[in-house]
Amino acid sequence: MKKYLSILVIGIALILPMSVGAATVKTDFTCDKKCTDNGDTCQTTCKLALTGDSVAVTSFSANLNLSPGLTIDSIKPAEGFTNMGTGNTLQLMAATSTSGTRVELATIVINVPKDAKDCKIELQPTGYANVTVDIKPEENPKTGATIPLAIIACGAVAACGVYVVSKKNTKLYKI
Repeated sequence: MKKYLSILVIGIALILPMSVGAATVKTDFTCDKKCTDNGDTCQTTCKLALTGDSVAVTSFSANLNLSPGLTIDSIKPAEGFTNMGTGNTLQLMAATSTSGTRVELATIVINVPKDAKDCKIELQPTGYANVTVDIKPEENPKTGATIPLAIIACGAVAACGVYVVSKKNTKLYKI
């Protein structure tokens, strides 16, 4: 009897410390760093997905809060989803449950003014944590193209000086 009791106690001691973690599902909302030039504005593409250990989605709803000047150009739901929302509201529905470790929900194209500064998009999903993304229009980097031009100009002046001096003197070694 003691033998069975000790095996039972050891078995319970081994099973009890095992803990089970709950599956976490997170909203993955990212925007491209580069803006596509459209004349007065540029466009950035944002991707919306749910990620986690085991994701099963039939519907997703969220609000998009945009900084002043930003506008939504288009919202394209991922395959299997339809957007029932209007304006800055997303209401994505699927006929059947979509599951996996990463479920793509939508692609959102945002118009960004070229003179925009400190623009943000805040995604406020129902049942998940809010996600904020900073948007910055691409600025043309300074290339430093004036330095090579200055070197070429100095070389041209030196070549002209050598030419003028060599024309006056028939012997080039005097230079």
